[in-house]
Amino acid sequence: MALLVCLFFVWAFWSWFSPPWTMRLATGLLAVGVFALWPLYFARALPPAPDGDTFAAAGQDESQQVAALLRELGSLGFTEGAEQLEMLGEKYRNLADVLGRRLDAGEVTYGRYLGMAERVYLAAVENLQDVAIGLRSISTIDPAALALRLEDLRQRTDFPVPEAIRAVEERRTLYQSQRQRIGTLLSQTEAAMTALDHTCAALAGVRSARGLTDASIEEAMKDLAELADRTGRYAARTT
Repeated sequence: MALLVCLFFVWAFWSWFSPPWTMRLATGLLAVGVFALWPLYFARALPPAPDGDTFAAAGQDESQQVAALLRELGSLGFTEGAEQLEMLGEKYRNLADVLGRRLDAGEVTYGRYLGMAERVYLAAVENLQDVAIGLRSISTIDPAALALRLEDLRQRTDFPVPEAIRAVEERRTLYQSQRQRIGTLLSQTEAAMTALDHTCAALAGVRSARGLTDASIEEAMKDLAELADRTGRYAARTT
């Protein structure tokens, strides 16, 4: 395009003004100079592309966060959450591998689909982080001990202690509400894994890159995007 613009400028100037040979030479040199400078201007106008070290550092930070979360869930004795986190990573990597077999990494569609899957993966990881925080917040509350304490306080006849009973009941309510919230977060993580599996299966059924425009693929990607938004909104409301 730059070459065509330069040639048109020279042709138009010569045709309209019929300049002497010195002006023709000057306009020709000007066009050559503009064309030579065009690649430099275009390169400066482009946003800087992240280098390999940037991508490597981002991936390393994410791996460290996941490893730390695994240790946290293990220290809390919550094997279900640790298993979910490991399976979630496996399903996301599997989807990325299948997508990479259908499209080149540089294609726009590849980035769009992988970006949706990544949003679901990161939202589910964030959910599990909230699970770990929630479990830590109630780790010093023993529901069995609370039940025994309530029974003992209610049976006391020498010194009635209604304030103590209310305080113990409040701790029990707090424990139950936090467990219910954790259950909802875990359910959303299961839904995220199911969505990743569905999308992976839909991609596996496509024989060529052209098939990625199939309605089933678009529907799977739409479900991924909606799930990521829904998960993120829930996490924000319960923080």
